[in-house]
Amino acid sequence: MTGQQRYTTEQVQEASEIQIGDNLILLNKYDAAGSIVETLPYVEDTRINRKLPSTLVIEVTECGTPVAVVQDGYTWLISSGGKIVDQLDLSAAAEYAAISGCQLLAPSIGTKVALATDFSTQQSSLLSLLAVLEEKGMMEKVDGIRMDDLSALYMDYAGRFMCLMPY
Repeated sequence: MTGQQRYTTEQVQEASEIQIGDNLILLNKYDAAGSIVETLPYVEDTRINRKLPSTLVIEVTECGTPVAVVQDGYTWLISSGGKIVDQLDLSAAAEYAAISGCQLLAPSIGTKVALATDFSTQQSSLLSLLAVLEEKGMMEKVDGIRMDDLSALYMDYAGRFMCLMPY
């Protein structure tokens, strides 16, 4: 197993539903990878490779720094890939960059972020922004993102900058 930080090797193996002694030829690695991503919310991507005759390599990619949406008395953590990875109490919100000005539709751990259809442009812009910030290693310095203006996203960055990004 490679790539995991939040989860132990045993947790990833259990989530894959692969048992020691399973036939590697008959094993459906796509089902196993899907099971890992579904069971372990902080996992964004999984790759499974066979090394015959008897080795299976599971590579997991965990999400980086999540951002928070406070809603319905909870703090919902969202990965840069747009997946809801955790539900915490309100006190945890201060530890994460906050996204404000949006309302999640039926939030649930392990599902993709969904905003009202009126906000589809804002949702795609937000997800694109999060993906680029994660790719460039800049998520840790994001202080907050505001979506309350229907013409632009506002991002507070590094405690010094306010970036205006038209949709």
